[in-house]
Amino acid sequence: EVGYEVAPFLQLASQAGTVKAVVGDDEGENGLTWAAIARANLAEYVVSESPEVGRKQWLGAALELQYRSNESNQDDSDLDWSEVFVLPSVYYFLNRSGDALLQEYHATGIGLHGGLSFSFIDGDYGSNDVEENRNFGFMLGGDARWGSGWIARLRATIYGSGDQTIEIGTLYHF
Repeated sequence: EVGYEVAPFLQLASQAGTVKAVVGDDEGENGLTWAAIARANLAEYVVSESPEVGRKQWLGAALELQYRSNESNQDDSDLDWSEVFVLPSVYYFLNRSGDALLQEYHATGIGLHGGLSFSFIDGDYGSNDVEENRNFGFMLGGDARWGSGWIARLRATIYGSGDQTIEIGTLYHF
């Protein structure tokens, strides 16, 4: 993911990677996925702040909108679908500007985020049209941040017992 902070409360990002669809017991082949993302920080509360050492802890509420395009091959049929995600969430961050938490190569901040996820799917499976509204699911994730703009992220979104998305990635924000 590569992103840009347009304003202190708004980030725009793009994402690319691989996706593998599982339909019933059939596992598809890896395919391309890409996304356009907008995140808005709706509210922020500073829990504690120490300007002398550049440390800050804060809680907040955010809204993330994603448009994601996916393609996979399933049993000699193309499976192409797009998804729109709406992710209202709460987050907690502990950040130190400039100084690593323990050693100079360690992260300068850590964060946790979680909330609901609403997803709407439209696609094609061979010659069949596919549409689905996954009413809602739950999202939970964590970030490790470095002062240079790099972020390592692990995030899981669960819609039901057999319907989940797990993201492992590296992000860079300007």
